[in-house]
Amino acid sequence: MSDWRLIIDPPLDARHNMAIDEAMLKAADSGLAGTPTLRLYEWREAAVSIGYLQDIAFFSNVGLPVVRRITGGRAVLHGTDLTYSFVLDSHHPLFSQGILGVYKAISRSIVGALRALGVDADFARPCAASDERSEACFHTPSRQEVLVNGKKIAGSAQRRLKNALLLHGSIMLSMDAGLLRRVFHDDPDALMNRMTWLGAHTSAHTEGLKARLVKSFSEGLDAAFIERGLDYNESVAVDRAMNDNAVLTDTRVR
Repeated sequence: MSDWRLIIDPPLDARHNMAIDEAMLKAADSGLAGTPTLRLYEWREAAVSIGYLQDIAFFSNVGLPVVRRITGGRAVLHGTDLTYSFVLDSHHPLFSQGILGVYKAISRSIVGALRALGVDADFARPCAASDERSEACFHTPSRQEVLVNGKKIAGSAQRRLKNALLLHGSIMLSMDAGLLRRVFHDDPDALMNRMTWLGAHTSAHTEGLKARLVKSFSEGLDAAFIERGLDYNESVAVDRAMNDNAVLTDTRVR
């Protein structure tokens, strides 16, 4: 069993959340943080995160903070979700398992945690190609993402640098149909037919989900979690990002 750092943050604003994930990844890539990390966090207010290649113009009138993730993928509406992030360097055995191997290991543990809460979760299976296009991440499940009764409840995105990787994603706790309509300009019923959330399947609260996730990740990743905060270099990088309007984590539209 290897030592992992565990960070459980209080709700933070969108820029701060993305700055922390990015700082952890870059510190690991630079060899400044050798211990793999699991971070669980929430959002102080409703916000949208978009993939690093996604066009921000689509979200120019949503009236919410919009941040660009360092990972790819499509947009996620935050505020009613629990977000998880994993950072590890190339020396960790999981790094060598490739993109799908990492997704599978993390999703397996999420499925285990949800099942322990009485939620009938499973993996997404490969499906036929489709011309259907949506800006919403939860509109279409990808391979190894987590479903409940065929609907997506958790989605992840991954970024690999030369010496480290970041995987982060969200587990939906509840849903606001009005915000879905405002952000994605879609029929919320169509989106909600493709996605689901924890509260639709169990009365378990957020703290219970956190505890189950930590236990499941510990078992699935053979990890001994030690709770502590950011290292000095990471904290400096976060402060710099929060004060620099040009950085990736500072994209914001009102």
